[in-house]
Amino acid sequence: GQTAPFYSYRIGTLTQTSSELNRTFRAEMLSLSTDFEGASEVGGLFLHPNERAGGLGMLLARSRYLYIRAHRPRFAERIFAELRGVFDEGGGSPFWDGLAGKFFGMTFPEADAFNAVNGFQFIADLMPKHPIYTALLPDTARAVMGLPHPSGRAAMRMLENEGFVHDNYIDIFDGGPTMHTRTDHVKTVAKSRDIEVTKVAANSAPRAIASTGRLATFRAAWACVTDDGCIDPEGAMALSVEPGESAKNAGGLSHPRAAALQGIEKMRANLRLGLAQGVFMPQDRPNRGWLSELAMTAEDASPSVLACAMSASSMWAANAATVSPAPDALDGRCH
Repeated sequence: GQTAPFYSYRIGTLTQTSSELNRTFRAEMLSLSTDFEGASEVGGLFLHPNERAGGLGMLLARSRYLYIRAHRPRFAERIFAELRGVFDEGGGSPFWDGLAGKFFGMTFPEADAFNAVNGFQFIADLMPKHPIYTALLPDTARAVMGLPHPSGRAAMRMLENEGFVHDNYIDIFDGGPTMHTRTDHVKTVAKSRDIEVTKVAANSAPRAIASTGRLATFRAAWACVTDDGCIDPEGAMALSVEPGESAKNAGGLSHPRAAALQGIEKMRANLRLGLAQGVFMPQDRPNRGWLSELAMTAEDASPSVLACAMSASSMWAANAATVSPAPDALDGRCH
């Protein structure tokens, strides 16, 4: 939408009341919208049906978000994705036939092909600018508004799992749902983390999507990466990484039991080496003493203050054994 308008329909409601009739009427309406101007779009994916097993679809989908994280300044504050709408057996669109087709004098495949070559200007020229009452549309068109094609339901679930929402924006051609969110709220963008590869060896870490590189050298693959940077040989080969290089780990579901077992195994390894070990007991959280100094309790503290009271960052610093967080240093700097 930077050089030419990007159009969507927004489904809204107009409420009107008649005091004489003592009735309230609510009419559903479609309004032409350019609300996604300046946003980044997540394009559609095409994966051969024979290749959809083994997590390749998930890898292809989430690797895009790791790419966004690696190049965050190149992307807008908002992000959206259009899902293909419902089609009939002949390849036609009930939504197009019931609405836009009446203003353009062409079939849906013709309009779609014309748009791919010539852009959206013909929509601006011919599409009615006034809101359209959906009650005037055929039942076949109303029935598919906001619904994805059956083959796109899994894609819609993946978008929802990443934090995308559908709040009544639909495609002006086929009526398919338009999902959107803030870019920094995309789950993979927000929760992935940088890990420096320390060793290439088989390990018990759960399989996750990892990536490395930038622009043309960017690549993503399934890999087993531990918190201390050990990556399995197959993952290291797919990512072409060696010890000392960085990878971004999209993680996925957390596995606290597996993490605890990894920690116990490291302790046992130290014992076998004859090394003395110390164990830090978990801290009491929330830090009610600190909250009391602020004349607050956990129940009435703001979310940001409560998050600080729940933090155990000093324990992470103890684990690293070489870090003094800035809030704990006399000069206010991290050492």
